[in-house]
Amino acid sequence: EIVNFFNRNSDIVANVVSERLGIEILPRGEVREIEAPSTKPSTSPAPSTSQVPTLSLSPTQRYRPSANPSNSQEPSISPTKRESRTFQIISSFRFDDSGRDFCLNAMKLKVGRRVKMRPCRNNFRKQMWFLDEFDNLRLRQNPELCLTYINREVALGKCQFDGTTERAKFFHDKNNGVLFVKKSRRFLYLGLEPTDKYGPAKLFLAGQNESLNKWILL
Repeated sequence: EIVNFFNRNSDIVANVVSERLGIEILPRGEVREIEAPSTKPSTSPAPSTSQVPTLSLSPTQRYRPSANPSNSQEPSISPTKRESRTFQIISSFRFDDSGRDFCLNAMKLKVGRRVKMRPCRNNFRKQMWFLDEFDNLRLRQNPELCLTYINREVALGKCQFDGTTERAKFFHDKNNGVLFVKKSRRFLYLGLEPTDKYGPAKLFLAGQNESLNKWILL
């Protein structure tokens, strides 16, 4: 009966013996002493490769974000200035049956001279304009000259480059096709006399004639 008990409970008996005597019972009845763990780490690597991944206390620096990230995704610190765009001031108002585009044209490049509508010409210096940062409409080839107004008359004037020139601010509303000025508590709109389409451009009250909402800066 004792032999049968040990055969049925061999694993339990082996564990008890191992704990009490400090030995390991191997298959076939062999016995091996269990060594206590060393108090000092080994200086030589294990003879076989461990299959358990090592958890490092000092992770590699390879994938850490840079202390000085690139600013390439940030917007430019030197955005394009308004005056970098040169354009012609074109009216879609019907002048004749030729189908030509007509542009705002400085008749003479002198202070006090009027502006009129003439057939557009590519890169013609009397028709090339730009808006500066102070909303002054200046001639590209003669930037000291800009569009000014007195009462409702429009003419070239000599404009300062600091935005201090009076009666020289023009605004373009591209959604409504209008060029206008703010005068006191009302707006006045650039347009043409329907009976004198080729005459000087002037300022009008809103809705005064059909030439007021035909302006394109192109």
